[in-house]
Amino acid sequence: MDKEYFYLNNNIEFSSGKEYQTQEFAEKICERRNFKEKGDLIASVRIFADPTHVKESNKLFGIPVPIKRGRHTFITIENISTKDIQVGKVVLPPHKTISLGVFSMMKTKEHSGLWMCMEARNILLNGFYGPRASLRCDITENDLSNINAKLKKFYNRWNYYHNCAYFCRVIWNLVSSLKIKRRIVITPLNIYEDIIKTQKHSIGYPVPFQYLVHYIDDYGKPCKSRFWNRKWV
Repeated sequence: MDKEYFYLNNNIEFSSGKEYQTQEFAEKICERRNFKEKGDLIASVRIFADPTHVKESNKLFGIPVPIKRGRHTFITIENISTKDIQVGKVVLPPHKTISLGVFSMMKTKEHSGLWMCMEARNILLNGFYGPRASLRCDITENDLSNINAKLKKFYNRWNYYHNCAYFCRVIWNLVSSLKIKRRIVITPLNIYEDIIKTQKHSIGYPVPFQYLVHYIDDYGKPCKSRFWNRKWV
């Protein structure tokens, strides 16, 4: 997909963290992470979980669910290479980041399934996911290919069992040695607890908002949201 179409703004970025635009920064990343070869690792994946109790999240179609769920979990992918990479059908330039998560969207009825950059928007505009914990895993081109293949199963998939936490567990466990445990019904709180137990986590790691919010249709095409981009389009 044309990255100019997907990009929020060619000159201005909205972010809760620092932005890096130079090739020198990519070189420093390579040195700091002690790559065997600079081309080996091309992207950084982070799994996030917000344990905040949300009253509405303990209901399923209006029926109380006796389980502590937490608020949300999601994935970010950052291009740490010096070349474009492809996440799904989106071209991601060097030093750029997108967030990936699944939502039901029953209120707006726009799409239930995989969304891109919704979480980054929510953090910027609404201050959501403040106590989020996260883990990082740097990945190879082959790892990214495996992620892209698995994303296809979540284009239009969301239900009580195949929720945001299930999506993140599946994607994260593809590439990381620090596994998220399987549960019959997995929740954001479960993932938060697994992240914290590693003692290798970050709290409140910044999630830059660099692109418009898109949902992924049945064919994997990113579609610009009419509802969630009203502030910018």
